[in-house]
Amino acid sequence: MKDLFEQIGDKIQLYLEENKMSQTELAEKFGVSKQVMSKIVHGKKAINVIEVSKLASIMNVSFDYLMKYEEHQIINPVFVMMGSVSKPNTKDDLRFLDHVMDEMVELTNLLQNQVE
Repeated sequence: MKDLFEQIGDKIQLYLEENKMSQTELAEKFGVSKQVMSKIVHGKKAINVIEVSKLASIMNVSFDYLMKYEEHQIINPVFVMMGSVSKPNTKDDLRFLDHVMDEMVELTNLLQNQVE
């Protein structure tokens, strides 16, 4: 089962193929190196919601399209991240999960500030 970031990468790859665009070209538009874009396309680099939104805009697709997890309905995205923690890479995966949690806290704070 592919995790959320691998599925986002698959959608980016499909976009590249359909638009006859290279990862390098997309990386330039997105403002990252070719190596970072390769990691995103292969689902090896976590991207936050702001980055997903920017990619959606560049690709002229909806944010929801990129974020839609295909195999199962996700009740809580954190469980998807936790499900990807594997024994050989536990330290890296936990660091990644910590990053995701920090992003969630930051977004919650931003939303609360908008409401106030």
